[in-house]
Amino acid sequence: HRMYAYLRHNRQARSTVLAVCNLDPDYATHTCIHIPENAIEWAAKKGPHCRFINLLQPGTPALECTLQELAGTGLPVTVPAGDALLLEWI
Repeated sequence: HRMYAYLRHNRQARSTVLAVCNLDPDYATHTCIHIPENAIEWAAKKGPHCRFINLLQPGTPALECTLQELAGTGLPVTVPAGDALLLEWI
């Protein structure tokens, strides 16, 4: 397994971060990150849309989808070889 993703939520700061890591040193990964409905509720996310901003590369366009897509088809991401995304869910 060379691809890992996890969700971190801090209730006091009302901050949720999605980390996606590609440990393959040779190949970029194109995948979709699915976040189940119970995790969306746990993170106290509401509204029909969600945005993720890249904390490691400020200024890059935000990734956007609906909560329904996030729980269904997932958030499409591309992670370069040996790299990671640190996405704040706003």
